[in-house]
Amino acid sequence: MTTAQRDQAVPARVVVRILDGGGEPVGAGFVIGPDLVATCAHVVTEAVRGDPYDATPPARQVELDLPLLFPDAEDGAARVTAEVARWIPIAPEGTGDIAVLRVRDPLPDGARMPPLRRVDQLWDHEFRVLGFPEGMADGVWATGRFRGRQGTRWFQMQGTAGEQPIVEGFSGSPVWDETSGAVVGMTVATDVGGTTTAYLIPIDLVLGVDPELLPCPYRGLEPFGEEHASFFFGRDDDIDRLADAVTHRPLVAVAGPSGAGKSSLVRAGLLPRLRAQGVQVAELGPLPGRPAEELLAAVAEAVPRDEHGRVVLVVDQFEELAATDPDAAAELLERVRIPDPAGALRRFPHQFSGGQRQRIAIAIALACSPSVLIADEPTTALDVTVQAGVLHLLRDLAREMGLAVLLVTHDLGVMSAVADRVAVMREGEVVENGERHQVFTAPAHDYTASLLASLPGAAGGVRSLDDVRALEES
Repeated sequence: MTTAQRDQAVPARVVVRILDGGGEPVGAGFVIGPDLVATCAHVVTEAVRGDPYDATPPARQVELDLPLLFPDAEDGAARVTAEVARWIPIAPEGTGDIAVLRVRDPLPDGARMPPLRRVDQLWDHEFRVLGFPEGMADGVWATGRFRGRQGTRWFQMQGTAGEQPIVEGFSGSPVWDETSGAVVGMTVATDVGGTTTAYLIPIDLVLGVDPELLPCPYRGLEPFGEEHASFFFGRDDDIDRLADAVTHRPLVAVAGPSGAGKSSLVRAGLLPRLRAQGVQVAELGPLPGRPAEELLAAVAEAVPRDEHGRVVLVVDQFEELAATDPDAAAELLERVRIPDPAGALRRFPHQFSGGQRQRIAIAIALACSPSVLIADEPTTALDVTVQAGVLHLLRDLAREMGLAVLLVTHDLGVMSAVADRVAVMREGEVVENGERHQVFTAPAHDYTASLLASLPGAAGGVRSLDDVRALEES
């Protein structure tokens, strides 16, 4: 997604059009929660023919829609109704003018809060705002610069000369600060003596109407879940890459240290997007005393799908296995030959050698009791004796556990040490596929022959498993 596309995609999910009884827009609003919309009090009263100075909020329901999210919807098809949840009328000195609406029907799929930010110093920052002035029901953008802060704590907004002025129809719309890329407040366009002046009500004043109404976006050390997707911001590029990987790859791993945001990225970023695309999502987690194969079978039975449907299985396995069943986790570490496996569960990654970290990675893969283990360059950056140990381990695990091991490597010596069959690829195509002995002693393809000829000591023959073992023992 390009920057320009994202600039349009976020407002489409955020900006609401407030409609009068005849379906004509009278102003704007924006999503601030799963079922909450912020706008100006005078926009609400214009929609329902009320008094913006009255301390009693209007009782009539308000109609609204998200025109950018559903630009092709027929009239009324994407509308929802709302009622006033909190109300600050216009005060005698001109302040106030804030309304929070609670929608009675669910907001359309895709609607979400914008990124919000309190900024105390806005002088000369560029801004942009979307409004629905008379004759422009589909919306129009206005730009300009912030000027001084008033005694009311509002900021004056100066539109760009010669471009769309900020007039009635812009009131209630969120204002994007171009410096921070976040919404910093709400627009109020007032008509004084025939001249329209625009102001920004800072976001902390808008949300301060009643903080208990609003979900808290600050999770501290707690991870974000799917229920927090509406205020999970700043990871769009990561979500794009992860969604693309899941679409095109059968197995995708998200790795990183504790607290890096792995679970939040998957649960609050990726999963809501997949569900919105109609993808079935299932989660597999360990339960003490139940093997992973049994859990996987239960998940497979529980997830409905048709022949054209997509299913994504989310596995957060080894860390939870270590927490709920440390004996089973220690057994896996012992199986991959980690000394003092019970003590290893309490150690940090930097306390292990490179070879041990590679073995632990294999243990994590084994926690799901796979039938196929994919080892992608498992010996990279390891010295030759440590390589030999990892290769022995892979071959022994394949025999002991009945695993099929798919080894991806550019090292022909590694292949000769453990592979039963060898497939040679060039430019994305398999050019040779056969038994190890046949490929290494009588290659059928010129490319394979040239690779073997380039090996050091090729005239003396290719390194064998016995050579590797002798090197490890020396």
